[in-house]
Amino acid sequence: MNTVPDLNKPTALAATGQTKAAAAPRIKLLSHGYAIDHPDPELGEQLMADALGVADRDAMHGILRQLVKASVKDERPDEVNLAFSMRA
Repeated sequence: MNTVPDLNKPTALAATGQTKAAAAPRIKLLSHGYAIDHPDPELGEQLMADALGVADRDAMHGILRQLVKASVKDERPDEVNLAFSMRA
């Protein structure tokens, strides 16, 4: 039987404050590009790919490059803008 979820009822996910976006590692801007900020680089890439909804490493890096370019403020990538675009 399929039921319609009660949108007013808190869920375990909402109660813990965890979301898929929260599981994604942060991006650090470097003078020569960016880096996925995670102690395990391979797991960090997998978590980022999952958060972006892609299965391919090249596609993930392509999306990240576009997000870095879109975050530019005063001719430089901006971490605040980048973080916002990653969570939106």
